[in-house]
Amino acid sequence: MSGLGLAQLERARTLLRRTRRLGSVLATSGVQGRWLDRAIQFRGESPEAQVRWLAERLGAGWQRIEGLGDGGAMEQFELALGDGFPLNLSACRVAFPPADWPAQDVLTLLGTGGDRPCLVLGRDPDQCADLSRRCRSPETWWVAPEDGELSALLLAAEPVDAFARLIARYVKLARWSVMITVPLRIPAPIRARPLPARRQARPAFSVPRSVAPSGRKHTAPRHAAGLR
Repeated sequence: MSGLGLAQLERARTLLRRTRRLGSVLATSGVQGRWLDRAIQFRGESPEAQVRWLAERLGAGWQRIEGLGDGGAMEQFELALGDGFPLNLSACRVAFPPADWPAQDVLTLLGTGGDRPCLVLGRDPDQCADLSRRCRSPETWWVAPEDGELSALLLAAEPVDAFARLIARYVKLARWSVMITVPLRIPAPIRARPLPARRQARPAFSVPRSVAPSGRKHTAPRHAAGLR
């Protein structure tokens, strides 16, 4: 299932069932059958049903907030993320623009996103792709997954980690503090040391003290004795 968009999942499931390989492929990928079924149905569900399912996968709470545009046409929700979320992030806004809204109009209405990520879920693959191209900016909080990225999130065996990686691909990480689980070891500052006094270099090699070449006991020269 890796790399397939939501629009391709149903055909993939049908082909795998015909060849009696669906169970083995899902087991190898760590994907439960009900996750696949819900991902296939995802596009046809209401925004509220989509948020409810996404919150269940993430272990998050959710609530509806005020929509944008005339009559609140762009529905909005808020996900309350758990304490164990990999990023120092407590909540995420989720926006559902109408299918006939141009991507630039959607983003203009959303503004820069405030102080937390905004997950923008298009209504079809083409709208998702257009939004995704325009959302990869270090100045905004927009996260607009392409069809394949959304499919990967809904099918992920570790959806919380998958969601954190998705956000990191769109939002500049410097915008928030990353939660560090391993203490950092910062080396002590290097201080300049005075150079040692110049000393006479040692000989490249020395004759053992025990026996001289002539067979007599060798005595080290006086000038060398002071260096030992």
